[in-house]
Parts: sequence; structure tokens; C-alpha cells
Amino acid sequence: MRIVFLMMIFVSVSANADGQAEYKYREGVMQAIRGQIASIGAIARGQVHQENMAMHARAMSDLARVLPDVFPEGSDVGKSEALPEIWSDPEGFRVETDLFIEVTGAFLEAAENDGDVSGTLRRVQRSCKSCHDGFRED
Repeated sequence: MRIVFLMMIFVSVSANADGQAEYKYREGVMQAIRGQIASIGAIARGQVHQENMAMHARAMSDLARVLPDVFPEGSDVGKSEALPEIWSDPEGFRVETDLFIEVTGAFLEAAENDGDVSGTLRRVQRSCKSCHDGFRED
């Protein structure tokens, strides 16, 4: 009986530790996305290095593709702005992450082809807002 109890404690602590690791990883991914958005905004306003637009667009698009995986069950720990709806409505959340993947891909394509990025950048911003409205605590 004592061994079973100790094993239950170990499993509980391990699950929580994994949740903490996932939470910290997710925070890093979200911070990286915010950094790319800030850099892209400065470039779009003509303040800095226009030649780096495609590189930042590529980084943001790559980060977007990992978003569906950074909110696994059991990672709703820590001091997070993530709402419980991420886990209670995974299909709705997946719709939002799929849209973000799509619009960041379109933004990347425009940036790589020296196209007008303003329209696709607005789509990226709307996608961010839509997901935050439904799945992030303000």
C-alpha cells in the first residue's frame, strides 16, 4: 500500500512538472511571436531594415506551426493568460491556430515576393485578436 501511495505522489509530481515545462515552453513561443510582430511592425512603419521583413515573416510562420502543440492537456498551470476554453474547446482553439498558420503563411509569401504586405499583415493582426478575444484573459 505504501508503495502505491508513493507511486501516486510521483506520478502527480511528474505530471505537474511536465505541465510546468510545457507552460514555460509555451511562454517562450508566445514571447517569440510577440517579438516577431514587434519587429515586423517597425519594418512596416519604415523605421528599420526593410530587407529583414521576409526573415521575420518566416520566423513568425514557423512559430505559428507549433502553436497547436504548445497547449497540451495538463499544461494549464502557472500564472497564465490562457483561458480554460483552450482545453475545454480544443476544436474552436484549433480553428484559431489553423487560421493563424494560414495567414502567417500568406504574409510570408507576400514578404518573400516583395509584395504588398500591408493587407496580409492586417489579416495576421485580426487573427491574433480573434484568438485572444476567445482564448486569452486580458
